[in-house]
Formats: sequence, C-alpha cells, structure tokens
Amino acid sequence: MISRRLFSSLAAAVTAAAMTMAIAPTSSAADPAAEQYVARHANEALKTLSDRALTAADRQAQFRTLMLRFADVPSISNFVLGPAAAQLRADPELNREWQAVFMDYSVAVYEDQLDQFRGNEVRVTPGASIERIAGRDIIVKSTIVPRGATQPMPVQWRIVKRGEAWKVVDVSLVLDRNEVWLAQRQKQDFAAILGTRGDVRALITAVRLQTADMRARIAARQAGRRA
Repeated sequence: MISRRLFSSLAAAVTAAAMTMAIAPTSSAADPAAEQYVARHANEALKTLSDRALTAADRQAQFRTLMLRFADVPSISNFVLGPAAAQLRADPELNREWQAVFMDYSVAVYEDQLDQFRGNEVRVTPGASIERIAGRDIIVKSTIVPRGATQPMPVQWRIVKRGEAWKVVDVSLVLDRNEVWLAQRQKQDFAAILGTRGDVRALITAVRLQTADMRARIAARQAGRRA
C-alpha cells in the first residue's frame, strides 16, 4: 500500500547515465527561465487538483497531461528498474506494459500526495538556482505550505534540458527531518520487489495493486468533500 513514505520515492527522472551521478550542487547561479518553468508548471498542476468544476475523470486526464509535459516520466520508468531495465530493451511487449503501468502509478502518486498542498502555491526562491551544468542541468529551490500548516516546506526541483524544453528529473522533499531525493529512493523501494532475479512482471503486479489502492483512497477523499 502506498504511503507518504513511498511518495518520497517518486520523481521524474533523468537518463540512466545521468542518474548514476550523485546529486551534488556545483555552483549557485540564477536561472530565471528555469525558475519560471518550475513556478508555472508546478502551480498549474496544483490548480488542476483544486478545480472542483472538473469531474474526477477530467481532473485525472488533465493532471496526466500536465505530468507528461512537466516531467520526464519515460526516463524514470527505466531508471527505477536498475539493471532489470535491460529486460525492456530485449522485450518490446514488456516495455510497453511497464511504461503504461508506471505512468498510471506516477499520476496516482502525484495526485494522491500533492493533495496536501491543494489550494496553496509553490513559491520559487528567485536567484537561488544551482547549476550542475550551465544552462542544461539546474536545481530550482522553492517552498510550499501544506494545508493546515504554518511553516513552509522546502522543495527542490532538478530540471534538465531535453532538446529545447526543460523537464523535471528529480525532486527533493524534507520528510521526517531528512532531505530525500525522490528518484533515488524510488529505485531502492522497487529493488526490494524486483528481488535478485529482477522480476519485472512481479513488480508490474505489485505496482498495479498500489495504484488501485491510491485510486480508492483518492475517490474516498473526494466523496468526503462532496458530502
């Protein structure tokens, strides 16, 4: 069953080679374009979750579209498998199945967990960008206040250039007083399910069950608001 702890594992991803690098900032340098990208798209996602004029199906569809635009989900779907990703290259049918299952899971996780911020705003810290690779790989710092809280939560967004477009490839949150880079944690959690044999089909079954649990939780919460 997905919990707040498992959300600490999700992010958009970089390519497998890039994700093997440590998340170590290189130098501080303001990047207004990167900061504006995060502010615009992160707040658009939160606005979609808050739009009560949308049906649940429409909200999910819009949120899915935003995720595909904002984050590099196809890359993370390979990265989180670790060495087992080689199976996808050898088996196109398995690859298609995993990509579809992981996309559904990703949308559900974000919708489920970002609900705690519904109605609030992501505030990017101007001029606090950290360049890993100038103009190509940037960490954008921001804060957001969870509903019912008074203190803002720091959130960092790692974004990279894909052609001419920015894409979120990792996110860090402070959970239980620890900073967690989400894509790295996702890989660790899935490794426990994959096991030593790298059983991708077992992982697909587990992820489908987790997604169904989240969808049930989301539906119950939405029903409670309408009551």
